[in-house]
Amino acid sequence: MTTVAELNPVSNVLKLEVDGTNWVMFSTRLRIALQDKDVFSHLDGTATEPNKATLPDEHTAWLKKANQACNLLMQKLYDSMLTKLLSLTMAVQWWTSITNEFTIKSSHVVAAMRAAFKKMKCTDNGNVRTHLDKLHTKYEDLIHIGVTLPADQWCT
Repeated sequence: MTTVAELNPVSNVLKLEVDGTNWVMFSTRLRIALQDKDVFSHLDGTATEPNKATLPDEHTAWLKKANQACNLLMQKLYDSMLTKLLSLTMAVQWWTSITNEFTIKSSHVVAAMRAAFKKMKCTDNGNVRTHLDKLHTKYEDLIHIGVTLPADQWCT
C-alpha cells in the first residue's frame, strides 16, 4: 500500500522553526526531498538558466522546476520567514538567505542544545526508558550538527 509520505517526500519535512532549533534536520530532510523531486539544484544554484531566446523549451522547463522549488520551500516556512524573502525573485536567492541566517543562528542553537543536554534529568519516579530514549535523541541531534560529547558528559 502506497502512503502519502511515499508519494510526496516533502510531506515528511517539518516547517523550519523561526528560532532555527531544527535547522540541521530541516535542511537535510528538505535537501533529500527536493533531490527526490529533482529540483534541489534550483536552491543550491547548480541549475543554470538556459537562454530564453535560443532554448525556449528548455527555459520553460527550467522555469517550471524553479517555481516548483520555490513552492515546495515556501510550504515549509512560517509566514514571518516568508515575508523576509518576498523581495527576492529566485529560489537560489531564497535558499542562500535562509542558509546564511540560520547558519549564524546555529552557533547559538548549538550552545543552547549542549546546555539543554547537560540539564536533562529523569524525573523522580519517571520512566527511565523514556528518559534514555530522549537522551539518545538529543545526543544524536548534537552529533548531526557536528558536536561530539566526551564520554564523561554522555555517561553522566
